[in-house]
Amino acid sequence: MSITHSNIQVYSHSRALENSINFSDFSCENDQLTNYLLNTAQKDENENIGKIFLFVYKKKVIGFITLAMSQLGRFEHQRLSNLTTTRDYVPGLLVGHIARHIEYKEKGIGTIMKRLGNKASIISIKIHKMQNNNFTSF
Repeated sequence: MSITHSNIQVYSHSRALENSINFSDFSCENDQLTNYLLNTAQKDENENIGKIFLFVYKKKVIGFITLAMSQLGRFEHQRLSNLTTTRDYVPGLLVGHIARHIEYKEKGIGTIMKRLGNKASIISIKIHKMQNNNFTSF
């Protein structure tokens, strides 16, 4: 069976702990990212620094992504400069960390994780537009 979006479960870090998802054997090519997941991610989530999403396949963490709220300068990006708003900045999402388990290299996991980040950023833009009664598309 190949790995697809439909057979991967996505958990928040705290939800993964509640569901006894074991990620202690997670390892990627970058030791700093491995150490982040194993030693720092829970603290960052508890302190609302970032939201950690774990990608789980057959009860094994095969990747993670960290998202944090951020902002973009409206006049620094051509597509944003046309927004009808009085704010100089618009909400955005920062992808702080993204890593895939070394055993799943070249299996399309990175692409699936990037899709989540893209969907989350689209949701952020739509929320901003609704808050500002600005429903124009860009």
